Amino acid sequence: MEAIAKFDFSASGEDELSFRAGDMLKVSEEWYKAELRSQEGYVPKNFIDFHEGRLNMTTHGFFTTSSFQLAEMLPEAPLIDLF
Repeated sequence: MEAIAKFDFSASGEDELSFRAGDMLKVSEEWYKAELRSQEGYVPKNFIDFHEGRLNMTTHGFFTTSSFQLAEMLPEAPLIDLF
């Protein structure tokens, strides 16, 4: 997949790529950047499935929902009256 850069971007880390507005970027369709237990890294696309309504993704394939937000979205267990 290819994408056109809308703005200039200066990389600030070793895993980032600098580019200029108008550059044609080849975007990997095989890997996604993901977060798990406060760590970030790339995961192979064919090892994961997405759950509709549980995770939000941007157009860049980055997760935008934190673990805390996911916990808030989980349904609460019904209260059981023991008496």
